[in-house]
Amino acid sequence: MPILDVDTTLFYLIGDAVAKGFTGRKGNVFNVLTIRHILENPKYKGWYCANKSQTVDCRSKRKIFLNESEWVMYLDPAIPAIVSGEL
Repeated sequence: MPILDVDTTLFYLIGDAVAKGFTGRKGNVFNVLTIRHILENPKYKGWYCANKSQTVDCRSKRKIFLNESEWVMYLDPAIPAIVSGEL
């Protein structure tokens, strides 16, 4: 069995989703980056995430994004995991 790279696997997932009738918000085929974001985002794994950004200037609403080590994260039983934590 050949080893598939990440992008080939993501294209397979997209093709499978389309075959089952799933599409994006506007009815289009999912983008590879959208699927990758869903698989890597801790929120989809059932984690509560906060303190990811900080407002620098209230007037211009300019924000800076904080390092992942500064985030507040904990497993929240009220948030159902739709992606396995192993991914």
